[in-house]
Parts: sequence; C-alpha cells; structure tokens
Amino acid sequence: MTTPAAAIHPAARARHGLGDDVRPLLDRRLYALIGTQNDDGTAHLAPVMFLYDNGRIVFETGAATRKARNIAARRHATVLIQTPEAAWVAGAGPAAIVAGDAASHHRDQIRGKYLTPQGRQVCDDLLDEMDDVIIVVHPTHWLSWDLTSFMEALATRGVDPTHADTWFLVDDD
Repeated sequence: MTTPAAAIHPAARARHGLGDDVRPLLDRRLYALIGTQNDDGTAHLAPVMFLYDNGRIVFETGAATRKARNIAARRHATVLIQTPEAAWVAGAGPAAIVAGDAASHHRDQIRGKYLTPQGRQVCDDLLDEMDDVIIVVHPTHWLSWDLTSFMEALATRGVDPTHADTWFLVDDD
C-alpha cells in the first residue's frame, strides 16, 4: 500500500506559465542549468551561458558533448535559471541543434551578453574550438518560484519581513 502524497504548502508551490514578472529574470546575466536525459534514463545536468530569444532558450556547446548527444537522441531538454535571491524559472520542451552560419548569430549574441570586448578578444578563438553548435530549446512548459509567497506566509504569522536579509547565511566574497 502506498502512502498518499502530502499536500504542497501554498508557499512552496511553483507557478505555471511564464508571467511578465518572471521574464526579466531571463534577460539577466545568470547561468542556466540544462537538463537532458542520458541513454540509461538518468539526468545529465550542465551549466551554460544562455540567451532568451523570442520564447526560446539558446546556448552554445560542442557537438560531441553529452548534452548535445542527448538532445540529438531525444530532442528534449529542461532549462533552469536561478537567481542569487532564490527566485527561479524553468522551461521544458523540444530542443534542436543548429550548426554552421545559422548558429553564428546566436553565438555572437550569447557571447555579447556574458563577455566584455576584451573578454571576446581573449576567449573567442578557444570558444570557437570548443563550441561548434547552438542548442535551441522551445519551452512548452514553464514553472517559476520566488520568495513572495514564502514572505506572505510569514506575514500571516506576524513576522515582519523587513529584516529578511538577516535570516539566511551567505558566503563572504
């Protein structure tokens, strides 16, 4: 006999869809975590620099990488972007591999988002050797979460959230 799953607390529930409040997160200079499925059914996860472009998540990689091979075999990926402030958005859907001239436009946009002109001068040649394809994920399912509902739940318990910055430990830089 299986035990029924407990109800998810409202403060922990993710929101479905890609709301206007979440879209700016996709334009930030954050790293995404790309998830693909290995041949044995396990998950393969890898961090990537990404670009949000017209409803799609785009990143560059090498055609020989595990993520590219998994996408070639199964044509699906999940992308997770998380902020240091504990907000996140995830998109899952079909994925395609783009190569050649069709990839160069996206490659330039991604690198322009993350690298300074000096960084491009130093890194472009090596990145060109490493990353020969672009992966385009077309999310058909979006989820997001942030601390808003958590803070609202605390407020209903009489907690003043103005001191929330003192509640969590952070690494010293």
